[in-house]
Amino acid sequence: MPQTHLALKEMIKQVDEDQDGKISFREFLLIFRKAMPDNTEIENEKSSIASVLQQLYSMLVEIDV
Repeated sequence: MPQTHLALKEMIKQVDEDQDGKISFREFLLIFRKAMPDNTEIENEKSSIASVLQQLYSMLVEIDV
């Protein structure tokens, strides 16, 4: 389901620890960690996903909301 601009801003606000209005890589990962169940069986998957997300993030410019 597509997110609205306001819903995305709210999601960013929830993880924007330093409240600079931008998402750092650490904050970017928090979005995905919050969505994933805390299960030791998927810890390796989390690590793999984090690696892929880091590569994707490196291709993006910080989004100014």
